[in-house]
Amino acid sequence: MNADPQANRVQSEAETPPRPKGTYEIKFLIDQEQSDRIMDWARRHLNPDPHAGGEQGDVYLVNSLYLDTPGLDVFHRSDRFRQRKYRLRRYGSESRVWMEVKRKRKGAVRKRRVSVDDHHVMSRLMEPLDESWEGAWFRRRIDTLQFQPVCQVTYRRFARVGKSSVGPIRLTMDDELTGCPANQWHVPCGPLTGIPLLTNKRVLELKFQAVVPNLFRQLIQDEKLRMTSFSKYRTSVEECVSLDRIAGEV
Repeated sequence: MNADPQANRVQSEAETPPRPKGTYEIKFLIDQEQSDRIMDWARRHLNPDPHAGGEQGDVYLVNSLYLDTPGLDVFHRSDRFRQRKYRLRRYGSESRVWMEVKRKRKGAVRKRRVSVDDHHVMSRLMEPLDESWEGAWFRRRIDTLQFQPVCQVTYRRFARVGKSSVGPIRLTMDDELTGCPANQWHVPCGPLTGIPLLTNKRVLELKFQAVVPNLFRQLIQDEKLRMTSFSKYRTSVEECVSLDRIAGEV
């Protein structure tokens, strides 16, 4: 198949070697015609996402506020921050905001997250720390690493879920990606007015545990998908943040 060599190294469901705990994610950039085919395929083979809305229960809006140090250490992948992302995220118009740390180790993605009432996010992150608050661990991380808002990213997500012999699987497709600079602890409910981050492309992600399930392997082969390392956060910084700040001159 024409997928990246890394995809070929991932073993099939019939072979289940020990793997680090976590979820594996592989990404692809696809065009409109291909995305339409894959959406039809996903609706035939996978179930609606229980957290999604829309007529078919598989589409919702995502708004993310990405955090970084004054020197943009996460963006620059400094040793202490390599393979990690810190963000606040809202799904659709829900009244809760998720505080999240996403880490990747040997290809496996692990997340630590907590949802908090959005009415108290700004005050909780700016006023003296309340150790009884459910987001106290995230606040301590912010204080220690001097995190601050850097950019906001919004997109529409198509999502379907299913099961395989090696665990749950999930397919997501993101489009209408938009980014803008951010300097406040606020996660909006609606689409942003900002800079388009992808033109005529969508981000397809296949998520699984241990090994690529046969269902996904067949999709990769049939659509001749090629893996990518596209990052919403890094792309947003490159498009929305001043070159002076990226270079560390401000």
